[in-house]
Amino acid sequence: MRLNKEEQAMLSGDFGPAIKWAIEHQLQVGRMFDAEDMVPVSQAHMMADPESLGEAGVAFTEKLAETDIKVRIPMITDPRGIDLNYYEPLGQTENMANLERRFIAACKNMGITMTNTCINYQTIMPPVFGEHVAFGDKVKIVKSYVPEKVKIFENQEIINIYTALGVTVGTEEDSLSLIHI
Repeated sequence: MRLNKEEQAMLSGDFGPAIKWAIEHQLQVGRMFDAEDMVPVSQAHMMADPESLGEAGVAFTEKLAETDIKVRIPMITDPRGIDLNYYEPLGQTENMANLERRFIAACKNMGITMTNTCINYQTIMPPVFGEHVAFGDKVKIVKSYVPEKVKIFENQEIINIYTALGVTVGTEEDSLSLIHI
């Protein structure tokens, strides 16, 4: 894959170990899909909650946050899966609430915006025509725009964290997906 100077610096570790690790992972994904190069995106969305991430996903997010790394483009998430003021009557456990609290803290530490709406792609940061975005929710991709060439991945939340950190894969001529073929 072709890398520009900034991406080469990321791969060399000039941006720190977390970015180096993220671009190495993105390069593996890009090579798997024969991507020619990376494409800049203006925003990222992550559909993630501790219930789906589990202890391992929350711990991974915390590990990234401990490096004091910050997202380089705006990144938003869906609403939380637990109402921290009313989870016990709903049958949710303290362990589930603690995972939620830890995940929120890690995301906030990285500069990720925690939203309380499922339509944040319409109300908080709606994309504009021609913009490249990285969304972790198929509905958000379809509701934004449906170009001819869009690759939709299941569970790409971790990839979207990489994207928000400034690491993306694709070609400039394709649009609106994280990885372009």
